[in-house]
Amino acid sequence: MLKTITAASLVLMSTPLMAQDGENPVAQAYAETYNVSVQEAARRLAAIENIAKVEKDLEAKFPNQFGGLFIEDAP
Repeated sequence: MLKTITAASLVLMSTPLMAQDGENPVAQAYAETYNVSVQEAARRLAAIENIAKVEKDLEAKFPNQFGGLFIEDAP
């Protein structure tokens, strides 16, 4: 089962969310990659926690039918 959200969560957990100078290196990299503002990048990254909860709930409710969630960053 493809778990893109899990991979994104691992990236977040393995990277410091705030650098010494108060910058968010993950949001900065995301912003540069997807050509959005750092604030928008931080908002999208914060949504991962909510999405992970929805995924966990759906896996529990539909263990034999739910195939997983993914996040599409660009159309």
